[in-house]
Amino acid sequence: MAGGLGKRMSSTKAKVLHEINGFPMIYYVIQNALSVQAERMFIVVGKYKKEISDSVSTLFSQEVLDKIVFVVQPESMMDGTLCSLGTGDAVRACLAEFDNHDYPSNTRVLILSGDVPFIDKDELMSLSTSTNSIMAANVHDPTGYGRIFLDESGHLSYIMEHALCDDEQLACTFVNAGIYNLSMKVLKESIPKIEINTHKMEFLLTDFYLFTDTPICVCFSSSVPKNMNTLNDLPIRLHQN
Repeated sequence: MAGGLGKRMSSTKAKVLHEINGFPMIYYVIQNALSVQAERMFIVVGKYKKEISDSVSTLFSQEVLDKIVFVVQPESMMDGTLCSLGTGDAVRACLAEFDNHDYPSNTRVLILSGDVPFIDKDELMSLSTSTNSIMAANVHDPTGYGRIFLDESGHLSYIMEHALCDDEQLACTFVNAGIYNLSMKVLKESIPKIEINTHKMEFLLTDFYLFTDTPICVCFSSSVPKNMNTLNDLPIRLHQN
């Protein structure tokens, strides 16, 4: 997903085109997808489609470019401001493209965020081979993260955004790492039913579980992959692989 406007970057450049170690963030995200042998990559873009596609075309071979499909996420005006309608809407934009390729219902779809360039390759591979799963982490300080709650069998019970947690839920240290591996069946039965979250005024991908009876596995990562939300976040990873 690379369609977010990245307003916290305070920059006129697309968020995913900000560079780390001389390469734009989206370069690392595509490399992550390639590392798990992705057959096709759907890159969700918005107003910066041309800039992103131009950048990607200079970074990869034609063999890789032939695997890439750019999907435009429509933008909306809200209170006079141009905005995207969230992660759930980004995945919704891909559904029609999925239909064009006639994928079977058990096709696995790995969902990555364009502002999360660095993910442990072994943990990502483990997630990508576990159908209908979500990556989580057990952290000492869960402040700011959505919480993951498990049922008695160890599967996903529900996800709660930090801002909506009560005191008991805030004490939970299992957090959402924001990386998903879901079957085409689960996506098609759940994504169209997601309603706008009136707190954030967005369609949240994290609500998908409300509309499927399929058990969702929780794969724990050793840490939460870092989101690059502001320019100050970028140097954190300058010297890390």
